[in-house]
Amino acid sequence: MNPIKQTVEYLHAVRAEVKKVSWPSKRDTIRYSSLVIGIGVAVGLFFALTDYGLNMLFESTIYKMTVPTTDVNLGAVKALPSTPSDVQVETAPTTPTPSDSGTIDLNNAKPLETPNANQ
Repeated sequence: MNPIKQTVEYLHAVRAEVKKVSWPSKRDTIRYSSLVIGIGVAVGLFFALTDYGLNMLFESTIYKMTVPTTDVNLGAVKALPSTPSDVQVETAPTTPTPSDSGTIDLNNAKPLETPNANQ
């Protein structure tokens, strides 16, 4: 059979089937579309609120576990200075060691060992 003739017959059959379809009315289409959109928004709000609530719960729980409260006895800890000019820094002089000098002694350097490709 000719491929063009088959295509034309197929399109005629499709047209006949489409005429048999019971299409919803405009009112039904609007009602069902509104229902789908409404349920989508409701589910989205549910998950957003659940996520927000769980996030607040976990943050408050973890924050309470990691940050000390004011009733913690700090013992000998002194208050921090109120301004940077109150800070006094004491440093001790250090002497550089041979490894800190930044120079490389090439007289004692050993060649890198590389695998022999001939073995």
